[in-house]
Amino acid sequence: MTISFARSGIRPDALTTALLWLVRALPAVALTVLIQQVIAHESDWRLALAAEAPDIVGSAALFTLAATMAVTPLVTLTGWRGHVPLRRDMGLWTLGLGLTEVVVGILAASTGWLDAIAGTAFLAAGTGAVVLAVPLALTSYPTAQRFLGRQWKVLHRLTHGVVVLVIAHVGFLGPDQIALVAALFGPSYLLRIPAVRRWVVARRRGKAA
Repeated sequence: MTISFARSGIRPDALTTALLWLVRALPAVALTVLIQQVIAHESDWRLALAAEAPDIVGSAALFTLAATMAVTPLVTLTGWRGHVPLRRDMGLWTLGLGLTEVVVGILAASTGWLDAIAGTAFLAAGTGAVVLAVPLALTSYPTAQRFLGRQWKVLHRLTHGVVVLVIAHVGFLGPDQIALVAALFGPSYLLRIPAVRRWVVARRRGKAA
């Protein structure tokens, strides 16, 4: 079935805007679920946060980071750029969720805040990713882009450092998690290889012609 925007009275740009806002709101579901789990928990709220946050908020941060990295490869695949604004939004969500997980760890720590953020290699990698994401978030706006000029792109290459630290963070959970991060980030990085990107774009343009 083909949907006719003209007959339905829905403008394509209006539909795109609505879909973008829907995607922007999705990560908030993780915070809602976390709050519900803490409220439903019968024990101390700090213990509830410590038990639930890594799975709920940590997983959401992983997926928002993967979504951030997938924006440009999706342009390569489709030629459509309507979703490009999501790159900054998903990046900001990644930082917000990551900071939430760090703060929860500090609140629930019984051996001091330093142990909570860097007591193990697993925690240190996660905290490092959050710290590295802060300057990227602060300079993700057009004003910063104009102010920094060419240096903006140099700075934002740190995004790949965030990905490396997150992969290390998840990898410390066990070998089975490597398959997950490979599935989430592998295609995006494959499509960033110049030869692959050129081949995909040529195929897409050839089909369009």
